[in-house]
Amino acid sequence: MEKKSEEVLEEKEDVMKELDGKRALLESKEREFNHLTKLLEMSKENEATALADRAVLDIGLRNCLLEKQKQHDNLVHKQREKDRDLRNLKKMEIQLKIAHDSLQQVKLLHERLTLEVDAVPKDDGSLLERRKELQKEVETNKRNLAQEVSSSPSPYFFLQQLAFKL
Repeated sequence: MEKKSEEVLEEKEDVMKELDGKRALLESKEREFNHLTKLLEMSKENEATALADRAVLDIGLRNCLLEKQKQHDNLVHKQREKDRDLRNLKKMEIQLKIAHDSLQQVKLLHERLTLEVDAVPKDDGSLLERRKELQKEVETNKRNLAQEVSSSPSPYFFLQQLAFKL
């Protein structure tokens, strides 16, 4: 029985050793489980942070795209304004050239007319006096003729007088 008790004691020791090994393995696995649980929680936190960052980045990207579109539309509008202003500028330049050409023609015409006017003798008032004298003479001749016609005996006599004066 002693042998049996020794065998049982040995078996007990073997079982205890195996139990200690299993406990050590269990503790090791529990530590590993705790460590992996912490890693899982940290990964979940990191994932939540990454998702929040992604949402912020998505909003920023949308804002950038909207700003880009707005800037593009503004650029297109400015380009159209610039093109319209350039067309108007070209029209105005053509109008200015036409105005300069017209001004040159008017200047040349003015010079020519000035030369023509200078070539005509100046009236110092003598022509006006001569005209007045001739007008008086015509009036006097009309009165004389009227008197002769009223005092003449017949129209035949009047025609003879008229022919004589011519």
